[in-house]
Amino acid sequence: MASSDTTCEPPVKRQKVAEPRTLLKDLPADQFLKHASLWNSPPVTILVHGTEFKVPKDLLCYNSSFFNSAFNGSFKEGEEKKMDFQDCSAETFQLAVQWIYFSQINVPARQVIAQDSSTIASNNSSQYISQNSSLLVNCTASEVNTSTPAQSRQSSVATTELDANLRTWAEEENIEIKFYPDFGTNEKAQIISRLLAFLKLADKIDLIGPFDSVVASIKQAIHTSPNRRGLLPGHIRLAAELSLTHPVRRLFADACFREFVQDMIPHDKATKPFRFDKELNDLDSFSSDLLRSYRKSERKRQLSKKNAPEFIFTDPFTENKFFMAA
Repeated sequence: MASSDTTCEPPVKRQKVAEPRTLLKDLPADQFLKHASLWNSPPVTILVHGTEFKVPKDLLCYNSSFFNSAFNGSFKEGEEKKMDFQDCSAETFQLAVQWIYFSQINVPARQVIAQDSSTIASNNSSQYISQNSSLLVNCTASEVNTSTPAQSRQSSVATTELDANLRTWAEEENIEIKFYPDFGTNEKAQIISRLLAFLKLADKIDLIGPFDSVVASIKQAIHTSPNRRGLLPGHIRLAAELSLTHPVRRLFADACFREFVQDMIPHDKATKPFRFDKELNDLDSFSSDLLRSYRKSERKRQLSKKNAPEFIFTDPFTENKFFMAA
């Protein structure tokens, strides 16, 4: 377990308490029509690492209390109708814009990140999303179809350019790449990272949720990666910055549960050390989340068919049972 004098833990983030707000898509038809003018309000400009996003002011402020305070309060942004926002990458902010319009997001294929960012700068955000939907990969599917236009251009993009795009993304997101081993070749890890960056931004700007579909896409990316290797130490550390009750924190703990138990109860000399041992020591919150996963998991001791003692656990991530020699 983590020591009490740990210094790597980010500040505790409390759950925000605010008036309940409803996604526009979830409003009854009569209420939705009362908000139809939101799309036609004058735009404001958000500058994110050199990329300009023009979004209807009222639509933006309805969906985000952060921007509502900035553009409708007594700040210079309200007078200038413009804000310099550097708390995320341009790629992550375009996901937020898509959520504001449609209450869903699609993760761009890695091969077209650079092109997407430059294109969106010169187009209205809604026009960009509708005209370039063929370049987007559905995050629920978590897979790039080999027949998509993005994939067909993969051979024309140099590896060094892809690496540069990833480095730029990491710098704009202010993440420590040392906690993302083999990130450049781990497609599932990249998908999880982008979705997690969106959730962090959504938390920052108090974007209307819920984000169940995004959390489900992260779970699928972990589940479909070999041995859950899509989940990296950097993801655990980033999740620790979210509120105590954020579902992603519980999801990550559940995903680590089986590997953690196998490390705690070694049953094989070839068993590898727990991959997130450093995070377990550095982050008290991760230790607590793992302990909660352990407590809620069904477990018992029994005799195997060979009359040898064994443990049976229920993996909280999949609800499947697994056995370990006692």
